[in-house]
Amino acid sequence: MENPTIAQMLMNPRFMEVLDKCLEEEELITQFERIYEVNRPAQRKHPLEALVDKATGYADSQWENFFDLFIPFVYEVVWLRWPERDKEDCWK
Repeated sequence: MENPTIAQMLMNPRFMEVLDKCLEEEELITQFERIYEVNRPAQRKHPLEALVDKATGYADSQWENFFDLFIPFVYEVVWLRWPERDKEDCWK
């Protein structure tokens, strides 16, 4: 079976719930960033730095790089290995 595209994954509301939960788990994200050598944009201390990052597209490109790897990671490591994902009891 071929993996769905990121757009197909994001159209599944149940997968989106799982993705949202994974994004709440800081330890999961920290270890993911370490293993995959990718980072979310840094939190800038000065608002001017944040504006420069936004204006240059730097922050957006970092988010894009992060999610291009994180979404398939969640699909393969969490979603596919969770056998109860299709049981209605899990979604009530």
